[in-house]
Amino acid sequence: MTHALLTLSAILMWIPLIPLTRELESLSEIQKIGYIFASGVLLTPACALIIFSKVPFYTVYAHAPQLFAVLPYLEDQRTGGIIMKVFQELVYGSTIGYIFFKWAKKERENERSYNLDVM
Repeated sequence: MTHALLTLSAILMWIPLIPLTRELESLSEIQKIGYIFASGVLLTPACALIIFSKVPFYTVYAHAPQLFAVLPYLEDQRTGGIIMKVFQELVYGSTIGYIFFKWAKKERENERSYNLDVM
C-alpha cells in the first residue's frame, strides 16, 4: 500500500509540469521552473539524511538475509542516497532545460510574429 501511495504521489507531482489536457496547464514556464527548483530543494534534506546518517534507517534490512553482500548496510544506504540525489538532479536538470528551451523558442516565435506585424 505504501508503494502504491508513493507512486501515485510521484505521478501527481508531474501533472502541473506535463499536463495531460489543456485545462490542466495552469503554470507558466517560469512557474514550472520554480516548481522543479522548489521540489529539488525540498528533496535535498531527505537525501542528505540518508547519505550522512551514522546509523541505518531501515534496521529490518540490516538483519535480513542479503543476496548480494557487496556493501555493509550503512554503506548501501549511503550509496542509495547518492544514487537518488544524482538521478533526481539529472531528471530535474533535463526537465528545466527542456522547459527553458521550449519557452525560449516560443518567445522567439512571438518576437518574429510581432516584427512581421509591425512591418
